[in-house]
Amino acid sequence: MLQVLSIVRRVDWLIFLSVAVLTGLGLLAIWSVDLARDPEFLNFQKQLAFAGIGGALTIIFTLVDWRAWRSLARSLYLAGFILLVAVLIIGTTIRGTRGWFGLGNFTFQPVELAKLLLLVALAKYLAAKAHVVDFKVLVSSAALTLIYAGLVALQPDLGSAALLIALWLGFLCFTKIRKKHIAIFSLLALVVAAGSWFFLLKDYQKGRVTSFLNPESDPFGRGYNIRQSVIAVGAGGILGRGLGE
Repeated sequence: MLQVLSIVRRVDWLIFLSVAVLTGLGLLAIWSVDLARDPEFLNFQKQLAFAGIGGALTIIFTLVDWRAWRSLARSLYLAGFILLVAVLIIGTTIRGTRGWFGLGNFTFQPVELAKLLLLVALAKYLAAKAHVVDFKVLVSSAALTLIYAGLVALQPDLGSAALLIALWLGFLCFTKIRKKHIAIFSLLALVVAAGSWFFLLKDYQKGRVTSFLNPESDPFGRGYNIRQSVIAVGAGGILGRGLGE
């Protein structure tokens, strides 16, 4: 009994319940869609199974001592690197992006796992260097991130690559960074962004940015989903029209 109570105390219930509520709302939305168009609720059943597996894994990983992840940080980072290289060679192409492993009807996108593995690696590295966050440490941590981001960009999946960089920037908020280093990296980011816009990004990638900033520039193409979301809120209000509607 005492062992069970010890396990219960170790679970971060605030995080767990927050994820559970968000997952529940997502499942409710999927059920509502299936209610209107799929009497067998196949998509809802599939997502419900994934939610159950995810919930079980969340509890299991929560119970693992964080020191174990720290000791495995290098191996996990290498495993993520191998997966991102492998998907470029033997991966399945979906919607123009070679970013999935296909196993029958099941597909797995390794970049989703890579996000977690990068978090572990950055946490291990920056925690060890927290008292000396100099320019060398920033460059080294940036290199760890850019290796992953570069491989993901080659798929090409620039959205996920940008998210990996955003994770690194988020970590830096919890370190003691000098203002001049922030200024240097901000300037470099602007230079890279400008160079990518003129020399790297393709027209359809630029179109995603411009349609996000101005959906009316392509109302029935790239801006369609944004316009429909506005229409949906306008038609249903805050509470919507009801399940199945």
